[in-house]
Amino acid sequence: MSTVSPNLSLPYIQQNQAQKHVTHNEGMRLLDGVVQLSVLSRAHTAPPTNPVAGDRYILPSGATGAWAGFDGSLAHWEENAWRIIQPKEGWVAWDQDERALLVFSQGHWTAAPTATAEQLDKLGLNTSADLTNRLAVSSDATLSLPI
Repeated sequence: MSTVSPNLSLPYIQQNQAQKHVTHNEGMRLLDGVVQLSVLSRAHTAPPTNPVAGDRYILPSGATGAWAGFDGSLAHWEENAWRIIQPKEGWVAWDQDERALLVFSQGHWTAAPTATAEQLDKLGLNTSADLTNRLAVSSDATLSLPI
């Protein structure tokens, strides 16, 4: 039986384990760092001198100090140290500095595609919608019920 969860590597409490609260608290700290992910910035290459509990950053290429060597990772300030978290494929984060939604894909953080207001006003399935035909569907067959 594994000692950690498959996706976030959260520690499982083991049978007959002493000090179960330590394992539980470790899992809570990790969840606090990655759930509803919103980072202060992905542009800072050096750790701030006075971080506040819960501060999170995406580490850019060329990061220095305690962040050196962790390009693309997340840095989460916990109590008195930085926890470095390796993101997984498909993670999404809000960058407060850039006011942009980011996606971790193929080892890099990139801006998520955005839609214009006009694109949100119409929907085309296998064809293009326009301002006259806001819902447009092109299909080889239609759904029919047996008689």
